[in-house]
Amino acid sequence: MLNKFRHKVKAGALQLVVFVTVIIALLLSSFILYVHLNTMYKQDNTLTIEAIKVTDAGFKWMETHEITYRDTLRTQISERESFKVVKKHWGLLDAVSIIGEVQNKGYNKIALVGGISPLAKNFALRLRNQRNPLVLVGNTSLRGELYTSPYGIKAGNIAGLYYENRDLFQGNLNTASTDLGIKNDKINYLKSIRYYYDSNEFMFIDKLQDSIVNSFGKQAIVYYSEDEIYLNNSFIYGQVMIQSESAIVVDQTTNLEDVILIAPRIQIKDGFKGSVQCFSSDQITVERNVQLNYPSTLFINPENAINKNIVPKIIIESNSRIEGSLVYFRNQSQENQYDTNIYVAANSEIKGMVYSEQNLELYGNVRGSVVTDRFITRYKSSVYINHLLNVRISSDDVSSNYVGIPFNQTNSGVSKWVN
Repeated sequence: MLNKFRHKVKAGALQLVVFVTVIIALLLSSFILYVHLNTMYKQDNTLTIEAIKVTDAGFKWMETHEITYRDTLRTQISERESFKVVKKHWGLLDAVSIIGEVQNKGYNKIALVGGISPLAKNFALRLRNQRNPLVLVGNTSLRGELYTSPYGIKAGNIAGLYYENRDLFQGNLNTASTDLGIKNDKINYLKSIRYYYDSNEFMFIDKLQDSIVNSFGKQAIVYYSEDEIYLNNSFIYGQVMIQSESAIVVDQTTNLEDVILIAPRIQIKDGFKGSVQCFSSDQITVERNVQLNYPSTLFINPENAINKNIVPKIIIESNSRIEGSLVYFRNQSQENQYDTNIYVAANSEIKGMVYSEQNLELYGNVRGSVVTDRFITRYKSSVYINHLLNVRISSDDVSSNYVGIPFNQTNSGVSKWVN
């Protein structure tokens, strides 16, 4: 009887059962792993978003707080949220790195940071000269908050040329009572920028490559030469400093972005386009049809001049456009009310700020603001003090988010993200 109920189970059937069981186990394991990884990803993504918000909060905090250079400052927001701030000089601006942390998740942002004018947001002109009025001639236009001597602004003439517009200015006229001073730690750095090296912050290279890309999250790269440096057919990007004890010439075939140049004489050739900070003691020449993108800087400290027989100056030739800051420090031993210290040619444009502690010879237009001791205008072999001829200065033509020179008693702002 029992034989009727006996039959053989084929080995293939058993293998199929085992195979199906394994497949089901794998699918279940994969599903569990997927759910686990997806949960972890969502948690990690949530923490990343929170860390980004904390980093942004750190930059907001930075706007109104003084930060010691080259120290790591840690600020606790809550039990699980904090940020770390590190600030270092990068030319006229500062490179600020902030890491926002939420639990064990961090997010890093680095920005070039500058100052916001402590005067009115639409600040256009601050004339330090207290002895003379400002005289407008030809098609001169002033628009914004104006700070001058008690003698104010008046219409005048130069060799038979008279003021052509109906209104002298558009905006408010104020007496220049308080001075605009740059922060002392930045002044000290700028005056010693030729020698400002720290082994922990800088990496020196022996040869200047045609292509260099260096993140602001790394050590700054420095190339130094006692001879003239001619930059052509080069691509140099990021935290790179190039210094010559003689001169630096930048050809239009060169691509520079956020780079610092240091030399007694710097010449930027016709047609160049890029973003660069130039620091000199004798002369900076920007030739025709040059485009310097924001946030560029042209800076001269005449106290360090190599050639004592010339007047150090910044020269902007016609049809060039500078987005950023022009800065000229005072040298009392060479001060002369008839010397030109910054020259801006007709048909050129500055979008940002011109800051001169001596004389400004202005024929081009400024979309932003001007701070100067005095203006000089040359016409038919004569020199006119505090006269403007066919010049436009307008604070309305620059972004309200513009940041640049770090003045005393001023907030900070981000000029450019660099990571």
